[in-house]
Amino acid sequence: MITKFNKTHRILEFPPGAFVMAKDESAKGSFDPPYEGPFKIIRRTTRGSYVLRVAMNRILARNYAPEQMKLVTQSVDVQSHENDHFLFISE
Repeated sequence: MITKFNKTHRILEFPPGAFVMAKDESAKGSFDPPYEGPFKIIRRTTRGSYVLRVAMNRILARNYAPEQMKLVTQSVDVQSHENDHFLFISE
């Protein structure tokens, strides 16, 4: 039973401090973006979900499973502009 689970599922682990995009469960149509973010990973919980933080040091209200996240490439520089309260991604 465990070998079948391991064949059909891949276990994802993200390092603390990495930037990820989280799946937007409220996206209804094909024109809505499927992911929102980027968010910074604070820590992994004991059950395997992740605590995420927005750029303005606000922790999100819910935790995300690894299957609901996508790692942002390391070459992307994420800057927060505190006057604008938006995130800008520059490559």
